[in-house]
Amino acid sequence: MVLLDNSGSMYDSLYTAKDACRHLMGEMLDLSLHRVGFITFETRVLLRCPLTQNRRDLLAAVDEVSTGCSTNMTGAFVKAGRQFLDVQKSRLVIIVTDGMPDNPHTASRESERLKNQGIKIAAIGVGDIDHAYLSTLASTSQDYYQLSDMESLAATFQNIVQGLKRC
Repeated sequence: MVLLDNSGSMYDSLYTAKDACRHLMGEMLDLSLHRVGFITFETRVLLRCPLTQNRRDLLAAVDEVSTGCSTNMTGAFVKAGRQFLDVQKSRLVIIVTDGMPDNPHTASRESERLKNQGIKIAAIGVGDIDHAYLSTLASTSQDYYQLSDMESLAATFQNIVQGLKRC
């Protein structure tokens, strides 16, 4: 499940982030082996595409994304967890954000809840963010990626995909 921050602070980087998501969903992932879902979060949290192996639906969902207002990361984690209720195999959340959540305490609590359910979280922080906080959201220190700009996002997705086991 890919969670993409589309809050207002992402305005200048959203095109690059969307391009990296298109690359991940369109070329990197073997959708005959994996199902992927797509959630965006700002003030509103939207399930843009439920877990699927349909590449066309995923790419169309990415194309629809525009920037919004605040950063409801808590809601994004909750919605992601609900998508995995009927999934028994490996489960992974990849969260991409350039900022702090509206409520860091509840976002941390929800990330811990997901990890306690066996859901792996890879956190990708981009730009001037609280790296110490975001690293706590990831399952392990190896699952936290710190990028200076969105231009590195596609390569980071490639590193994550290489670490996936057959699901």
